[in-house]
Amino acid sequence: MTPSDLLTTVSRAASEWLSILDALDHLVILETAEGTVARCNQAAAAHMGLSVRQAVGESLATRLWRDGECPAADTGKQTLRIRNSDDWFEHVSYPLADGRGVHLLVNINDRQQLQAVAEGLNVSDNLNFMVTGIRHELGNPLNSLKMAMSVLRERLPSLQQSEILVYLTRMGEQVQRMEYLLQLLRSFSVSEVVQPTPTDLVQAVDSFIALSCADLERQNVTLRAEHTALPPIVGDARALQQVLSNLVANAVDARKPDSPLLITFASEKIGQRVVLVVTDNGSGMSPKQLSMLFRPFVSTKPHGSGLGLSIVRRLLATLGASIAFRSQVGTGTQVELSFVVAESVP
Repeated sequence: MTPSDLLTTVSRAASEWLSILDALDHLVILETAEGTVARCNQAAAAHMGLSVRQAVGESLATRLWRDGECPAADTGKQTLRIRNSDDWFEHVSYPLADGRGVHLLVNINDRQQLQAVAEGLNVSDNLNFMVTGIRHELGNPLNSLKMAMSVLRERLPSLQQSEILVYLTRMGEQVQRMEYLLQLLRSFSVSEVVQPTPTDLVQAVDSFIALSCADLERQNVTLRAEHTALPPIVGDARALQQVLSNLVANAVDARKPDSPLLITFASEKIGQRVVLVVTDNGSGMSPKQLSMLFRPFVSTKPHGSGLGLSIVRRLLATLGASIAFRSQVGTGTQVELSFVVAESVP
């Protein structure tokens, strides 16, 4: 191939690539080191109200970016709005060796709207479960209380003191049940204050085991810790006690009938996270049960409220931590708690 033929081939390839870029609905812009347009496709030029030729040399800060938003060519993927549009764009930038940069902007407004609708439906769905659950959970003890009071009112003159005491005791139990549910709802509320501070996870786990082991041993439940040297985590001692207490209570409720239960706590540092794995040898959960774990007021326990794990996840979220479950029916359950290392937080 002669130099002339090579030049013709390169020119044709470049022309084809420019034609492809011009056919895209996405905004493609080559920016100079000074922040002006070196080249752009037709979609980008049209958005700026210019032709492709007119756009060359124009300042992106003036023509495209909104005030205070001038993403450089090394900022990675982000979502933003640009001038002359209320739509959302996904922006990706690629720096070049000569100081220039390529900007790619994809209109994701339809995606954002669909996501907003989905989130709204999810909130509505959860709110419906919440209201239905509150009505059901508080309705049962309230009805029992009303029935006991009605019987007392009708039969009081003929009842012995010991019989009256039985009714009063039952009424007191129902009041305690309602108080317990209201306390759970208070813990579920976003107003619950958690104060993230550098926390020794090993000490928190060992303290929980020391406080709980005596009572659990009488139920044939053994708690065991396996720690390595760990840095402090972003935590809250009170919240951690509530999280561990809930996980252990769930494991005890789901134990195999007439079998000893072993619950182990193993922790290690992985990157900038500290991971605590809580494992039990209980009866395990089915995939369907796993999918319903965090839904408020949904519980497989005869007297469960279904709020425990919802509260746990919310408490962990306020600490920047996460929770994940793995389980198999007949084998047991493994819960992985991942915490932020305190020294990694600026």
